[in-house]
Amino acid sequence: MQPEFVLKPSLKKVTLLNVLKVIFAVVLIFGVLFYLSVLVDLSVFTEAFGITNSEMPSLSRVLVIFSLAAIVTSIITIIISYVSTGKKQLVFFLDRLESYTNILIFNVGKEEILYDNISSIRGEMSFGDHLVKTGTLIFELTGLKKKSISFEYVDNAEQYLPYIQKLLDAHRANYTADYQFNKRIDETLDKY
Repeated sequence: MQPEFVLKPSLKKVTLLNVLKVIFAVVLIFGVLFYLSVLVDLSVFTEAFGITNSEMPSLSRVLVIFSLAAIVTSIITIIISYVSTGKKQLVFFLDRLESYTNILIFNVGKEEILYDNISSIRGEMSFGDHLVKTGTLIFELTGLKKKSISFEYVDNAEQYLPYIQKLLDAHRANYTADYQFNKRIDETLDKY
């Protein structure tokens, strides 16, 4: 059976959000280090570790090393976020939803959720989602061990809500019509 549509996270926006997080962390660490250098005389550390002033690296060398470490960390973060988000997807069929989860490049699970088990759907946006205009779709479930399933980093998540709700409503209307038809046939057969 062909899917109605497939929903994947926005890889570019996930990567951008992770880069912004790394930049924020680097700026925060630089700020704390600068504040400490102004607030506390760094010679305290030389005395604590038994190092002479001549053995201390210069501030510019420390900044270069820290900057290189931040660049390497951000590149690793970008690669991991890009690879790990690439295979994640929601596949919508006429009667069910399939959620594929992964760890890095390996698919570790596929969940099938019948539309009958979805009680509601809503979208949420965190502060980071507002920055890159993504959101999280949350499906509230009934009759299953899991109470909800969420799908993060959906590009303009709010625009998908009416379409997904239409799929759910169409399935429920079809189910109701089938139930009523079968009930009428049963009542007719019971008479004879």
